[in-house]
Amino acid sequence: MTPIRIAFISGFVFLVTLALGLLFVQFIEQDRQLEQQQAITQTIAPYTQNLQRQLNHSLSATFALAALIRQFKGVDNFETIAADFIESYGGILSLQLAPEGIVQQMYPSSSNDGLGSEHNLLENSPWQTQALLAQAQGQLTVAGPFAGEFGTELVGLLPVFLVDDLGREQFWGFTVVVLDMNQVISLSNLEVLLEQGFDYTLSNLHVDTQTLTTLASSTRVPFETAVAYEFETSQGTWILNISQKEPDSFVASFLVEIALVGLISALISGLTFALLRQPIMLQNQVEVRTQQLQESEERYRNLVELSPEPILVHANEKFVYLNAAAVQLLGAKDESILLGKPIFNLILPDMHNATKKRIQQIYQGHRPSERLDIQIQRLDGRILEVEVSSMPIRYLEQPASQAILRDVTERKKLERLKSELISNVSHELRTPLTAIKGYTEILISEDENSLSQQQLDFLNIVAQNSNRLTNLINNLLDIESLDAGKLSGELDTLDLSDVLRTVAQALKVNADEKGLDFEVDLEAGVLIKGDEGRLVQAFSNLVANAIKYTPQGLVSIHSRTKDNEALVEIRDSGIGIAETDLVKLFERFFRSSDKYVRKVGGTGLGLAIAKAAIESHDGRINVESKIQQGTTFLVHLPLYEG
Repeated sequence: MTPIRIAFISGFVFLVTLALGLLFVQFIEQDRQLEQQQAITQTIAPYTQNLQRQLNHSLSATFALAALIRQFKGVDNFETIAADFIESYGGILSLQLAPEGIVQQMYPSSSNDGLGSEHNLLENSPWQTQALLAQAQGQLTVAGPFAGEFGTELVGLLPVFLVDDLGREQFWGFTVVVLDMNQVISLSNLEVLLEQGFDYTLSNLHVDTQTLTTLASSTRVPFETAVAYEFETSQGTWILNISQKEPDSFVASFLVEIALVGLISALISGLTFALLRQPIMLQNQVEVRTQQLQESEERYRNLVELSPEPILVHANEKFVYLNAAAVQLLGAKDESILLGKPIFNLILPDMHNATKKRIQQIYQGHRPSERLDIQIQRLDGRILEVEVSSMPIRYLEQPASQAILRDVTERKKLERLKSELISNVSHELRTPLTAIKGYTEILISEDENSLSQQQLDFLNIVAQNSNRLTNLINNLLDIESLDAGKLSGELDTLDLSDVLRTVAQALKVNADEKGLDFEVDLEAGVLIKGDEGRLVQAFSNLVANAIKYTPQGLVSIHSRTKDNEALVEIRDSGIGIAETDLVKLFERFFRSSDKYVRKVGGTGLGLAIAKAAIESHDGRINVESKIQQGTTFLVHLPLYEG
């Protein structure tokens, strides 16, 4: 063998070995990167899940506020509740309430977004687009990210809808949460990754613009190799890139791998791994997608589990889900004890028909129901009075009903004690009042009275105030009786025109004394089912109220039928009611600050009694008024279909 041939063979072997070595190094390098990514993914998975849960947890403060608003038509002690929520949920810079889209309450009072109270989110707001989208879609929408005073901020806007007296959903406004991403990241413990030798970058891919915005980063140096962890929110795709701070040197790896080129077993192992690499990657993708679907399905469950309100879901009149608060309320040790059991096992028999009727209305109407007070028996035998708000949902691909429970046992007990106290005190007052009135009338009516004129005037004042106090006591007893659902007599079939004509005849003299025009236009043959005494009292209060506050002009009574209802309209051209007073008009003892109202006088119970009496007949009452233009009361009563 000649040197040239040896050199040629040596060169050939070198070239072949080099080519095989480079190919081997390529597969080994790919193998190393994949193993590194898998190791990083296993390390960071808990932190990324914490980040996603914390973000959803912080945003869920809006749902907790919305639940309070739906139950109580507002939040009276907002600052106290907001402070508790900020402490409980974490990552929150500010909580805000925006009735009709206008920010009216916020806590803390000055937030980093730079927008004060009375700011309209639907007009000229940095969040206007997201606010309009949230209102249209009826779901939580996230605005941002924004560069705030202390870092990057996100804003969650949740539209709140309330059910009016007609059962329609009406837009109430927004509950708003402003998140501090630095706090959210801190609560997710991402900083621990730095101690473990990793760098991270958190970015947001906006759902509309498809622009990638970096929200937080532990380094300014771009990653050469990184593992990207994606999760979806209402603000688009969030991407967490993780990389080791000091990756292995490619040259060092290359030299090590070239030294192993001669090992055929390593070459075969590398080729085998390369062939198997694609199925492994596909399997990883399937697992990731499966996990994402599971997290999406559990998102609703997680939000409900975090709610302090007892919430349960039932389908086919059986429990299918209960959160921790509901399990505790019903006296169970854990959810499994109640799952699959009939809901009527815990509802007292007297309430079965009303509950079944309400469930049927929910499914037929496909809308939330009005609150229903029922009595339930816990597993330990204790009886609770519960206020239930229900709405139709789909749970595990089947129609179901979600119910929010509120324990009102103590409140009902206090109401009963209050009613008993008022009744007892009122009855105890009647005896001395009767004596005072009787003796006063005797003194005044003496034929040869030895009293002076001044003394007679004093006695007349005593008599007048005794009558006022007697009327006040009677009104208190009436309204407490109505609150308790008691009617003074049996329900009869009545012609509404006869009831209203009785009221008109009794009060026409009052209108004539003031020189008012008094019109009565009644549709005959309008039959209703009711207590005649209570209805006369209710309409008398409304008409008398119209006469008292109309210095001059017209008072009218009209009745008609429409859509299976009897409508009674009582209109006057009097002093009118200020818009700020309308919301308090039917409250007990409410008296307007208007000088004319104060001059006329009254107990402030007449309209409250009228409203309670109408509602005890399954009716409702509305009022419209403008200052110096008059007031209109519109009463709706169901027609008798017997």
